[in-house]
Parts: sequence; C-alpha cells; structure tokens
Amino acid sequence: KSLEANPDFYSAAHNLAGLYATQGRYKDAREQLLKIAGQAPSVRARALSQAEVLGAFAKLPLREPRNAPWCADPKARQELFSSPLALNRVAGEHLRGRQVELAEVMILAVLRLDPWFVPARLNLAQLYALKGDKARARETLESILNTNPGEERARRLLAGLDMREGGGPSQVQQSPMPQQFQPMTE
Repeated sequence: KSLEANPDFYSAAHNLAGLYATQGRYKDAREQLLKIAGQAPSVRARALSQAEVLGAFAKLPLREPRNAPWCADPKARQELFSSPLALNRVAGEHLRGRQVELAEVMILAVLRLDPWFVPARLNLAQLYALKGDKARARETLESILNTNPGEERARRLLAGLDMREGGGPSQVQQSPMPQQFQPMTE
C-alpha cells in the first residue's frame, strides 16, 4: 500500500525486496530494487548496489518461503482465531508497536468473540486514545467501570485521560497513570 501511494518511497521498496529475498525470491527482490532505481533518482545508486548483490544470490537454489508457525499449522491458526485471550495478546503487541490498524482488526475480532472481554475493551480504549479520539476512549472506559466498578486498570486509564486533557477528575476517583499506555495482553 505504501508503494501504491508513493512509488518513490525507497524504504517500502527496500522492505518489499527484503521480504522477497528472505523467501528466496531473489529475482523478484532484484526487480523491485531496479524498479525503484528507475523511479527515484535520489536513491538510484543505493538501489543499484543492492540489486547487484542480489544478482549474485539469484544463482543460489530457491528455498521454501518462511511462514510464522501459526500460519503454517492449521491447529495453531484455529486456536489463535478462536481464543479471545490469544487474539488479545496479538492485539496488545500491535498496540505496543503502534501498529494501530492491525491492533484495531485484532481487537474487533476479540470483541466479536466476547463483547465483554475486559482486556480487549481496555485495549480498545487505548486504541481510541492513540488515534486521538478521547471521547470514545472515555466512553469505553466508563462503560467498563459501569459493568466492572472494581476495574483498577480502567480507572487509571481514565485518570490518565483526565490528566492529558487538563481537566479535573472524572466521575470516578483519580489514581496515578502509568508513564505510557500498557496494552492488556491477558
């Protein structure tokens, strides 16, 4: 998608070429680098240099593409996509890496499996906050506290929203907020 939006984006082309190379698709990797060398004069020398190195690798035998174990194993894939806990762990990792779009997909998948799963709802609130939608983050946290009044993590996140907005305490008692959001992975 990055290359479609900006065909001269060297980092995206380089990463795609790297992906091809790790899969043993050296010819495709080299073609990707030659393509960017022709489109972006500012990185032409670097792309041609890397394409030359890949030309030597093209003579090596092809190897099978590497897949994450959960992709290759149907049982693991089934477990991942049917377990709110496992999906939420993946969502938390995406949030931690600020991969907001991927995190959102995973969080929504968790909430389809279990709409009341508190760790996913906490991650959803953090997702909204990362996207700058403080109102939805607040609404989600208050919803959690309405159904789970003792949920201290929601209370801390809500207090953190209040501090960031410069407002006073919300309807719930404030408590200190951690330095940064901590995605829920349980």
